Amino acid sequence: MRNCFHIVYFLSLLSINGLVFALDSDRSQPINITSDSFQHEGKSGKTVYLGDVNLHQGSFMLKANRLEVFTDEGGNLKEIKAFGTPATFEQQPKADKEKVKGQAKLITYDTIKNEINLIGNARVNQGRQLKMESEHIEYLADSEQVRANPNQSSSNTPEKEKSRVNIVIPPQVHKAKKQGAL
Repeated sequence: MRNCFHIVYFLSLLSINGLVFALDSDRSQPINITSDSFQHEGKSGKTVYLGDVNLHQGSFMLKANRLEVFTDEGGNLKEIKAFGTPATFEQQPKADKEKVKGQAKLITYDTIKNEINLIGNARVNQGRQLKMESEHIEYLADSEQVRANPNQSSSNTPEKEKSRVNIVIPPQVHKAKKQGAL
């Protein structure tokens, strides 16, 4: 599919505190998708990959049980859904940075809204730099906003149904100053 590179692009957009950006070379690499089965529904513009789905492009890797790709009449990408137990991804943001890893039961990308959602036991981390866990992590790419549990209203959701957000930012390690010899 000519627009499959967008799946790599959507996950490379996942920018938490400016930590995550794709290697420039990733977008110029070929996309390889393997799965147990494949089905394309031309009229609806839906393509489904089932069973041990693996997508690779450069440093980017996505693994899911099911991958659904939706296109419009012109073949342009509209939406992507990756389902798994969990669906996972990882990518090298820069040569000198640790890999970014994420997972959720459902990972969606809406190209029209330019919005990424990790839904169901969502987690994103980059080595020891950042770790975020929530039931739902939403990334609005145009405004570069990240929200955890964005649909959970504090006044309308019963206390027992609320999920918590957990963000871990490790302490910065300061190098000790060398002291001169006496």
